[in-house]
Amino acid sequence: MIEAFKKAGLPEPIFEELAGGLQVTLLKDIYTEEYLRKLEALIFTANCDPLRDEGKAYAKKLSAACVETIYKNYENIHGFFGLGKMGEEALKAACDFLKKTLFD
Repeated sequence: MIEAFKKAGLPEPIFEELAGGLQVTLLKDIYTEEYLRKLEALIFTANCDPLRDEGKAYAKKLSAACVETIYKNYENIHGFFGLGKMGEEALKAACDFLKKTLFD
């Protein structure tokens, strides 16, 4: 990730180790555990997804860092989002999550 920042001409981000070993880019003056407890995350993966294991591990680390996290693995292939019955279910779940998170 740092290489991507360098290629884009941006300064290296500040990484801080959080509970559970999660490394995130932070502005040190706004980070508190109370702040993290207000965050929510929704992560979907698919069984035939090259990033499935990383997505699951990321969800565990977010949870360990006090971020309310919803993780669901679908019995499908990468790129299924919005396609077919399962993809439509995932799309609806994402929309519901965003409505709840942004407007409630």
